[in-house]
Amino acid sequence: MAKNMILRIIFISTVIIFTTAVWPVFFIKNFKKIWLRFFFFFIFILYFVIDRLTKYIVINNMSLHDTIPVLNDVFHITYIRNYGAAFGFLQHKLALFVIVAFLSVFMIFFYAFSKQAERIWTQVALGALLGGALGNLYDRIFFGYVIDFLDFRLINFPIFNFADVVIDIGIIMLFYEIIFMEEKRGNDVSCIV
Repeated sequence: MAKNMILRIIFISTVIIFTTAVWPVFFIKNFKKIWLRFFFFFIFILYFVIDRLTKYIVINNMSLHDTIPVLNDVFHITYIRNYGAAFGFLQHKLALFVIVAFLSVFMIFFYAFSKQAERIWTQVALGALLGGALGNLYDRIFFGYVIDFLDFRLINFPIFNFADVVIDIGIIMLFYEIIFMEEKRGNDVSCIV
């Protein structure tokens, strides 16, 4: 009985000592990766929360098709339900959109944790893409449509939402990286951060 107790104490002590010794070494050794992932998760959570908050404000303070002029004939807040994709294409294809969104989320996560995504720039872009994709996916799963409300009338642009904006920002950032930053990756160590 006493022997079992001594073995348990030795085992627990070893685990505690090993854990307290290994975690700081792991953290220091992987600081850059942890820091990069922080940006990815921070951006995607921030944008997802802002998207949910803006849509919550719209659906709880406006009726469907209500419009509030911010700048008359330039920019309005107009509450609509989008059952299609961008620009209203493919109306009422909910299953297709949900499948494509899940695949997109998986690909974004896969790329965010790959060796090719070891820049803060890339992590921020991927975080924006993920936050926007999850914002619209949430709408499709829980409502069956996407809540849109940003209405630029000056150029007669389709009504969209915050998630659409951050998806576009993420795409533009990735294109910029591919076109202008990719060649620097091998030559300049400082461009990683």
